Amino acid sequence: MTRLYIPEPKIDLYNDGFDEHDELGRKETGAKLSGLVERIDDPLVIALDGAWGTGKSVFLKCWVGEHLKHHGEQTQTVYFDAFKHDYLDDPLTALTGVLSERFNEIGEPKPALKKMKQAAAKLWRPGLRTGLALATAGASELAGPVIDAGLAAG
Repeated sequence: MTRLYIPEPKIDLYNDGFDEHDELGRKETGAKLSGLVERIDDPLVIALDGAWGTGKSVFLKCWVGEHLKHHGEQTQTVYFDAFKHDYLDDPLTALTGVLSERFNEIGEPKPALKKMKQAAAKLWRPGLRTGLALATAGASELAGPVIDAGLAAG
């Protein structure tokens, strides 16, 4: 059986939204996800699951930009591509690196970045070899404790 796939567009992460790249008509789904994220006060990890080639990465890359357009004053987004970092033994290293890069991009104060790194360091255990449980988007079973620890440190 032959399947046709739409080629992945070049997306300017954190800037482009659905208007620029919504070939599959998912803007409404993105708006619903944004509504959910904005209504939840507790730390939250969202996993997106689907077969290869169904548009998970494109959806989330568009969503992070679209969400910032409408909710950037209340919420920041971080896109983590676990497959890009799957060569590392410790997924927490990659996750904290991406968080650090994002804090630097948005000009987050240095104390917040320091607290995030301290919280992540407390969670690391020698020999931890937990793979990321995710669909392409980068939701990790470790992300919840990192967020919890970061909030506790704050």
